[in-house]
Amino acid sequence: MILAGLVLVAIIVVVILAVGGKDKQEPDQGTAKMQTPTTTPASSSREPVGSGKAGKKPDRPAPHLSSEQLAQARAYLAQGKKIFNDAQTSRKSGAAVDHEKLQQCKATIEKGRGIFDEVLEWDEEATLEGWASPAYVQEYLALWQKLTKVFTKAHKLSSAK
Repeated sequence: MILAGLVLVAIIVVVILAVGGKDKQEPDQGTAKMQTPTTTPASSSREPVGSGKAGKKPDRPAPHLSSEQLAQARAYLAQGKKIFNDAQTSRKSGAAVDHEKLQQCKATIEKGRGIFDEVLEWDEEATLEGWASPAYVQEYLALWQKLTKVFTKAHKLSSAK
């Protein structure tokens, strides 16, 4: 009785594998033409290509930053990194920690982080409410995180003895 059950299961598995193998064969010429993917031209909108976060439709739209604001934030980031690297280089050469440069670095980075205040408020509400977040907001948050990383490094170095 048990042996008959095992044989039946083996036959079913063989049949399933045999039928499943037919689906994996090459499609004929007519089917292949229908399945060719169509290419779409690149979007010319100002929003970056990428994905946002899924969720409910927001009650209010996400704030947009102008290209000038983004350029300014990137400039603050570059300037803050340069000041931080100068302070770190002088420290590695044996000099004492240059607290003045580190304070200057933190002040520069804070200016850059201030550009994102409205976006951060919206993102906090979006997170709490479970709203969908557009890709451009994710791009803004990534830039804000880069600024925060430099700020944190400068703060830790200025706190070191």
